[in-house]
Amino acid sequence: MTTNKATARTRNAIEHAFLDLMKTKPYTGITVREITEAVDINRSTFYNHYQDIYDLISCIENRIIEEVKEKVDKINREGYVPGQHPQHVAVFKVLLKYEEECRVLMSSTGDINFLYKLNIGIYEALRTTWFRSNPPNPDELDMFISYITSGIIGLFRYRLDGHDRSAEELGWFAGEITNSIDEAYVRGEPNG
Repeated sequence: MTTNKATARTRNAIEHAFLDLMKTKPYTGITVREITEAVDINRSTFYNHYQDIYDLISCIENRIIEEVKEKVDKINREGYVPGQHPQHVAVFKVLLKYEEECRVLMSSTGDINFLYKLNIGIYEALRTTWFRSNPPNPDELDMFISYITSGIIGLFRYRLDGHDRSAEELGWFAGEITNSIDEAYVRGEPNG
């Protein structure tokens, strides 16, 4: 158990040093040496955890995307209570948990593909969720999911741009819009 904690601490230190360096220079220009010096570890210790810089950034991005997808996958209408959106709130809680990491990853020194990968991850999770409920019009569903995916990311970027909104506020807003569109266009129910 101690080894697992030590491994987690080392990986955490490496990732934080890497993200700190990314605040001042593009990740493609960061060397393993710079990271190991910042963390005060040997190069071999770095390579025990990551293959290279690209593996390091990929691990950070994939962890964020997988956690977001896990929460998005739970968004459904089962047990829906009007005005309550705990599943949407959960998505924003994960995004806010990784707010600083995302801020750096989405910056000019970050990985331009991260936003695309996050978008695809959310889209695929939503598509799986809504197709489980057998929607009546799959073509419109794809447009709906694209719109909602962009909305989730847009609200998160709104927060990153300095608008102090909580996960609860962002989740409620996303949930209300999602529900309105779902009722009106996907299910063809009257919007009351």
